Amino acid sequence: MTILSPPLALALALLLSSFAAAVASAEDAPPKPEPGTTAQIPCIAQKSEFKTDGKTPVFATTVTNKCEARLHCRISVAITNSKGMERGSVTMVLAPASRGEAASKSYRMTLKAPNGDAQVGRECKAE
Repeated sequence: MTILSPPLALALALLLSSFAAAVASAEDAPPKPEPGTTAQIPCIAQKSEFKTDGKTPVFATTVTNKCEARLHCRISVAITNSKGMERGSVTMVLAPASRGEAASKSYRMTLKAPNGDAQVGRECKAE
């Protein structure tokens, strides 16, 4: 077993604590948007689901901006179900994450059948 001298032990403790602080601050920092038009995977949280609005079947997708940049997004949806294929798209502008509810938007698509296979694509660009 190796015993460290007090000055060396103190230096090692300071080094480890500064490393831990750097890692913690990197984890707390909001993600940065990718350059160009992309899916912006680090910046977007997305939730999609089939639901009913009364007796009307609906597909809803909600996107939330996690970055501190305004994002301009084009969302495209294709649903294949027993009634055929249904498509829809929308363009939305998401505020920076610090703006709370303005950073989240939803797109709802009325369907002919209550379920199916959904494909959702997005192209976003930081403004």
